Amino acid sequence: MLTARLRTLIRRLHHENKKQRWLAVKALGRSGAPEAVEALIEALQDEAELVRRQAAETLGELGDRRAVEPLMAALQDPDPNMRSRVVKALGRLGDRQTGAALLPLTEDEVWYVRHAAAETLGKLGDTRAVEALVPLLHDPEVTVRQAAVEALGRLGDPRALPALRALTRAWNWDEPRAVKHAAAIAILRIQGDTTGRELVLTEPTPPDAVGSEERALALVEPIPREEVTGRELTEAGTQEVGNGQG
Repeated sequence: MLTARLRTLIRRLHHENKKQRWLAVKALGRSGAPEAVEALIEALQDEAELVRRQAAETLGELGDRRAVEPLMAALQDPDPNMRSRVVKALGRLGDRQTGAALLPLTEDEVWYVRHAAAETLGKLGDTRAVEALVPLLHDPEVTVRQAAVEALGRLGDPRALPALRALTRAWNWDEPRAVKHAAAIAILRIQGDTTGRELVLTEPTPPDAVGSEERALALVEPIPREEVTGRELTEAGTQEVGNGQG
């Protein structure tokens, strides 16, 4: 039932001042009222970016499934901050069927959109995302690479193992320790090594501390000694993924 306060806030969504509209969206979110959802969905198309961003974030927090399709449509928003917020909102709603709509965002021109897409695809648990996530292991942004590693570990699909193992190679000096450590943990997760994973995850030493990586990598099965170039490793990982499909 719409209370007088809710009616006032919904009317304020049409205020000429964008700051007032933004405040109204935040207030509607704090109300937690299901009756506010339709108005917030409408706010996804507000002319002001800050209002659209807040509406996406608020819909994710409210968790109402009526917002799923409107949020999916908003993935095409020209504002990268909006796209990132929409991806995260869909992750909060947790509808696995939205995974296919998120796949193109792994190739977004803005790094934090790619990061949000990788993170969310891992949470949704749809293994169809593996093909889109493996190329992100070579993304120029380290935070995107780490998000992709962690997502692949969550998905648990063995098709990602060759590419993940490539990150843990001793000669791969350019890769930060934190990413190598995350890759080792992802490999353990995929292999179902619960004991080993537990040991790594409860390790109090920060991932980038000296020795932490070595302790994690020691739990991963040995890798063949043959020399392979980075390009060949990439192709091998991509081929493995392709062969695993249908």
